[in-house]
Amino acid sequence: MKAIALEEVRANFDQYLTLAQVQPIAIVEAGKPVGFLIGLLDPDDWWEECLLKHPKFLSHVAEQRRQLRSGQGKTLEDIRSRYE
Repeated sequence: MKAIALEEVRANFDQYLTLAQVQPIAIVEAGKPVGFLIGLLDPDDWWEECLLKHPKFLSHVAEQRRQLRSGQGKTLEDIRSRYE
C-alpha cells in the first residue's frame, strides 16, 4: 500500500484514482493517515462498499454474531435449507 500526501493526491487525482484500481492508497496529512483511496473492481460494488463502512450495519452484524455464539439466531445452513 502506498502512502501519499493529501496535496499530492489533490494535484494528481486522476493518476491516483487509476492506481487505486490496483492497490489501496493511504492518504496522509502531516504524516498521519486521514483516509484511503480504494478502487472498485466492479462499478456495481459501490453500495456494498458503503454498507461495509456503515456504523448501523456493522452494529447489526456484531449483534447477530453475539446471538449466534449464544445459540440463538440462524446459521447459513439454516437459511440455505429454508430456500433450497
